[in-house]
Amino acid sequence: IAMSGTFETESSAVEALRRSGFEPEVVPLSERKGWTEEDYIRRLEGRDGLIAGADFPISARILETGLKAVSLNCTGTDHVALARATELGIPVYNTPGLSYDACADLSFGLMLAVMRRIVQGDHAIRSGRWNAGCERSPSVSGKTLGILGLGSIGLAVCRRAKGFGMEVLAQVRHPKPELAVEHGFSYVSREDLLARSDVLFICCPLTPETRGTIDTAALAALKPGTVLINASRGPIVDTAALIDALQSGHLFGAGLDVYDQEPLRESPLFKLDNVVLTPHLAGLADAQIEACAVKASENLIAFFQGTAPFSLVNPDALGKEALR
Repeated sequence: IAMSGTFETESSAVEALRRSGFEPEVVPLSERKGWTEEDYIRRLEGRDGLIAGADFPISARILETGLKAVSLNCTGTDHVALARATELGIPVYNTPGLSYDACADLSFGLMLAVMRRIVQGDHAIRSGRWNAGCERSPSVSGKTLGILGLGSIGLAVCRRAKGFGMEVLAQVRHPKPELAVEHGFSYVSREDLLARSDVLFICCPLTPETRGTIDTAALAALKPGTVLINASRGPIVDTAALIDALQSGHLFGAGLDVYDQEPLRESPLFKLDNVVLTPHLAGLADAQIEACAVKASENLIAFFQGTAPFSLVNPDALGKEALR
């Protein structure tokens, strides 16, 4: 088993694999910096399984090295060549529902940092300017927060927003009225969400339908002075359109944890002081890292032992009889 990402050599995830008879090799991110696809392929030769996170691009060629199963220590699967995995009969597992609190924490932190000018204040005081450029900032409490997509992360954001006295709106394909009653938010149309939100949180997965959905038209539909927060997936937002909206002042600011290309080495965003940027940290809280690592290991153990894993992304890879 080859393992990547934030695993430690002696983590409980690695120990679980060893106890089950596997021989895991941990390849830390620091070692993989600058690796090409060829480097990944050479390292995976002879491996039966792979555990990897969102920072590990799992291409068709990587899947063709002879892997029997892939287990992700994350929720998103857009970095995996899923169609090829299914063709090859390689099951892909993920770990949904384990890092939503960490993601909501960071997302809410981005909102506070942008609206209350926390980063600008830090820069001002360090440069001897005290509060120059950040004397005034918009309040958070009492504002309307809109959530595009409402999975476990969106609901966690909603709970935090209610604690700040915010009105919460949500737009989803399939509303569940009982959730709205339980958590105290309102379902609205996409048009209403854009028109009424003071803060727009992106909490939906990256799919062909959501790719680029926050484009020039969507940003123009937001109220002047709106704040946008994206800790979901970068390509959901049209970056060029976002930069235009930030430079023009139509948006008050933005908080971003995800980008079109990662790692982000160079961008016009770096020159904007109304943007707070973090390097895809949302799910990287200690407890959540460990929980996802352990579950990813358990998924592979279950597959190779012939029992039911936690979350199978592409059931067609196994066929009906094997799945049964």
